[in-house]
Amino acid sequence: MSAYGSCIAARGSFVSVIADLYGDRTGEFVVGATENGLTFQINIQGDGGGGIAQVEIFCFDLALRMWAAARVPS
Repeated sequence: MSAYGSCIAARGSFVSVIADLYGDRTGEFVVGATENGLTFQINIQGDGGGGIAQVEIFCFDLALRMWAAARVPS
């Protein structure tokens, strides 16, 4: 799988985790590219408090773990 495909897969996992945790909110995971490498922007609707910022990090970590687990043969 290409790096782009991997980012799309992780993004899909992130959106899925947000939907499972918050039925009434949406999440966004935007991957960009700069001269220095990839950039990641993560947002959950209603982001304004410290609690949601912590959940954004948790969801990102969980999405990467789900993506990695899917890639490793059992």
